[in-house]
Amino acid sequence: MERGIHPTRLKQLGRHKSYAVLDVYLELGDPFEGHPLNGVL
Repeated sequence: MERGIHPTRLKQLGRHKSYAVLDVYLELGDPFEGHPLNGVL
């Protein structure tokens, strides 16, 4: 969402059945932020 992607599109791409599940992921933040291989792949 930080990149301007609408939550509906994120839900579709992630194949989440509900927004509640998507909200859990959004609360946790980006699991790849600070990852040593971030930007390599």
